[in-house]
Amino acid sequence: MNHRVSSREDILAISKDIAANEGLKSINMRYISEKANVALGSIYNYFSSKTDLVISTIQKIAEDVFSIDEINANSFPEFVGKYYASAKEKGEKYPGLLSLHSLAFSKENLNDGKMAMESYFSKIKLILLNKLCADNKVNEEKFNQILPKEKFIDYLFDLFTSLLLKQNIEKNVFEKLVANMVY
Repeated sequence: MNHRVSSREDILAISKDIAANEGLKSINMRYISEKANVALGSIYNYFSSKTDLVISTIQKIAEDVFSIDEINANSFPEFVGKYYASAKEKGEKYPGLLSLHSLAFSKENLNDGKMAMESYFSKIKLILLNKLCADNKVNEEKFNQILPKEKFIDYLFDLFTSLLLKQNIEKNVFEKLVANMVY
């Protein structure tokens, strides 16, 4: 028998489990209330709508997949390579996250979902920028007004997420690519 949940975090844990095992499209308020063993109205105490629940679930999944705090490296390329390998491994738990998340929102709520993800990704980009700036082996001549470090990080993160979606490059190849770009 399911245990009764009592918090927003418990509900999100159930929702993440559904996303991992059945896909994001399987998330709905009634199904969550059944899995959580609580009244449907209790779910609405924490989430105003299905879209709110899905956005919150995607944010929690992104925090899991894209967590960056535990990665240690001696150089920026090594850091990016380890980060890529970590996200690739964790992302396998949630198939289709990068491609399906945009489909999970209704048209009128698409901007809310995009804004939530962009806010989270902005924090990651700032960490990447700080790691790039801290690497004293970086060739400063690679960056200028046309390609400042901030823009480079934007492009690198776009490449990073694209490669995660395609799942067709290994950590050492990505690491070497980054090293060639910054050294």
